Amino acid sequence: MKERPAGTFSSALSNRSVLPLTPGKSYQVVRSFVDADGDRHVSGEQWTLIAVWFNKFDNEVTLGVKADGAKEWSVPLLWSAEHQEEIIGNISSYIQALH
Repeated sequence: MKERPAGTFSSALSNRSVLPLTPGKSYQVVRSFVDADGDRHVSGEQWTLIAVWFNKFDNEVTLGVKADGAKEWSVPLLWSAEHQEEIIGNISSYIQALH
């Protein structure tokens, strides 16, 4: 997970999403996974989702999240069988909204 400057994702909010996730909601990792940068996200980790970006040229989905105060982070997922395709296709079994 890479740290991004404050406002990176919040300045680019979009109503369109490739995943059934809602910006502004808090989520918790319920099944550990490794993102495209090799960072492990363990069960219990919590974020507030800011945005979901899709880069069609790299076939990459990026979750823009706040995990600790004002800091923004990116969680990249590559949409290919040898990477995180299974996670993207089953995102609700990896992260769930907090109530």
